[in-house]
Amino acid sequence: MHPYLRSFRATQPALPPVERIRIVAGALLGILLTTLISRWWLGDGQGLPYLVAPIGASSVLVFAAPATPLAQPWAVFGGNVVSGLAGVVCARLIPDPVMAGAGAVALAVLGMSLLRCLHPPGGAVALTAVLGGPVIHAAGFSFILAPVAANTAILITMGLAFNNLTRHRYPHVAPAQPTPTARNNAGYTIADLDQVLAHYGEQLDVDRDDLDAVFRQVEARAYQRRHGDIRCGDIRSRVPAAVGPEDTVATVRGLMADYHMRSVPVTDETGRLLGVVPPQPASVAGRQGIRRLVQPAVAALASTPVVNILPAMTAGAHEAMVVDETGRLVGMVTTADLLSALYGNEAIVLAG
Repeated sequence: MHPYLRSFRATQPALPPVERIRIVAGALLGILLTTLISRWWLGDGQGLPYLVAPIGASSVLVFAAPATPLAQPWAVFGGNVVSGLAGVVCARLIPDPVMAGAGAVALAVLGMSLLRCLHPPGGAVALTAVLGGPVIHAAGFSFILAPVAANTAILITMGLAFNNLTRHRYPHVAPAQPTPTARNNAGYTIADLDQVLAHYGEQLDVDRDDLDAVFRQVEARAYQRRHGDIRCGDIRSRVPAAVGPEDTVATVRGLMADYHMRSVPVTDETGRLLGVVPPQPASVAGRQGIRRLVQPAVAALASTPVVNILPAMTAGAHEAMVVDETGRLVGMVTTADLLSALYGNEAIVLAG
């Protein structure tokens, strides 16, 4: 089959049965309750419908795709209200319904884009305001408040309740990342991602933070697949030296010089890891004690997969301390150990 023809095939991923049941139940309950509440609240408002058809399209996004930017509360409410306003304005200013309908949709898209509330069912709301008949035309701008804004607010409330009760956070928030601008194990920064999205030049139905979270998880899984059997205990080095909390800066500097260490682990009398001491500036007196200079260490159990310490190592840590179940220091993983384990059997080609 020609590649162009293949592009018309279904590309949406198949949903797990449980998720399919969830979204069907959400759409059923959401529209049912929205309809019942709207009928009770709005009643027969001078012949106006108590429920507009585009709410059905909005419910598909709210319940079937609650993580997409197009389904977030501001997009749903703002998109429908702005589109209703565009439709009423065009219906009043343009006598020809064909031109008024086209103008209403175009104006709705412009308004939603400017207000960052793009919501596809809004186009249907705009058309409804133009082609809905004499009753809707007579209602004028009040059509925007009831039924459009009222229906939309009720639907969003249903979405908030149902999605959160079924463990789908709504409004959607991407998993928090430790440092948004930090270099991650994929080797890119948030600024890099922003530049690519800006260069892409199209509206993508995915949030920037979601993309970042997905990329991080994909990279971690790729490393896990390639190196998942490698544990910190398999590649750990012997700790050449450690100090106690009562030692001095001079002792730390001497160990760093003798063993070429980037940081020196600090242990108590039983060998439990307390932290590490990084290099100290020359202004710190050698006779000064290190107790107040101890910083948290990157620590892992011997059974920890090495991929789990990659984010910390790529963020600037030079060593990860390996401890046993009681917290006793049993070794360390250096950057050299990590590189040797991950790429020791692969040829490294340098460009240029």
